[in-house]
Amino acid sequence: METPDTSLDSSEEVVELEEPEAIPDPVDTESKVLSDLQINPEEFKNWKEENLRPESKAYDFFKNILLTDEGEQFEDEEKIQKQVSSYLAQKLNKNLELIDESDEFSRKSLIEQNKKDSQTLLDN
Repeated sequence: METPDTSLDSSEEVVELEEPEAIPDPVDTESKVLSDLQINPEEFKNWKEENLRPESKAYDFFKNILLTDEGEQFEDEEKIQKQVSSYLAQKLNKNLELIDESDEFSRKSLIEQNKKDSQTLLDN
């Protein structure tokens, strides 16, 4: 009786399965976006607490049921981008008010800062 040959022939390839990539944590995504745009995380956190309301538990429940991991990641990234855009727009409005109220020396530095923030908002 012959025993079956269990060794691999030289023509057969060994296929390794890759593990799926882990979905990044929204907090990590937010900190990456803030560092890329050079936004102070503490300032942004204070702005969020003052201007945004928390998601309801019902919304969170249905979001987790209906979305895949990739869909949830996309939605988290989109939400962060919208929050950053709103933050930058509100910051620009405050800077414009400060420019109107400031003296000549301060006005120039505020205008430069406003140009930088405007470009960041457009690039975002």
